[in-house]
Formats: sequence, structure tokens, C-alpha cells
Amino acid sequence: VFGAHFDVAPPAVMTPGPDIPGYGTRVGAYDNSAGTSMILETAESLSKIETRRTMVFCLWSSEEEGLWGSRAWAQDTAELDVTVTNYVNLDMMGINWPGDWVLSCYIGP
Repeated sequence: VFGAHFDVAPPAVMTPGPDIPGYGTRVGAYDNSAGTSMILETAESLSKIETRRTMVFCLWSSEEEGLWGSRAWAQDTAELDVTVTNYVNLDMMGINWPGDWVLSCYIGP
């Protein structure tokens, strides 16, 4: 399963404007238009390859509100008795903010 959220929700504590440099240009550009684009490009590229396993490409809604879209999909999938062997989450590629990471990778349940 390849997944990314396609919703955008700016932080409630910040008000867009000139007092926050660059705020208006970054919201949605990397969180998570970058991930959405990568899902679409990956799906197109991998569709040309024959694989042993089924690949599923998902775009989640309501990630910012509490992962509602992905949780609903996971619950529905569990009810169908489908085994998911791998998951790749694509979120906020192409950004090094706040500038102190070379690579960020989270591996977990």
C-alpha cells in the first residue's frame, strides 16, 4: 500500500499574513501536494511492471483532523480479511525544514 494525505489544514494558531514570512506560499505546497504528486507518479511508473503482489495506491482525507480517511480504510480492509504486508507513506517530500535533517524516516507499527 502506498499512501498520502491530500487535504491541507494550516495550523490554527497561525494567521496567514506578512508577519509570518512565506506562510502563504508553503501551506499545501509540500504538505501535502508533494506526497499526492509522488503517489500519482509512483502509481503511473509501477503500473508498467508486473508484480507478484497487488499494489494499492491511496489518497487519504482528513489526515490533519485525526487520520480519519486512513483509519476508515484500515478498518474496512480488516473486515475484508485482506493482508497488508507493506505500507509506504509519502508526506512532505522535497523540504528540509527547519533545516537540520538530511533524511527523516519513521519505521513503526
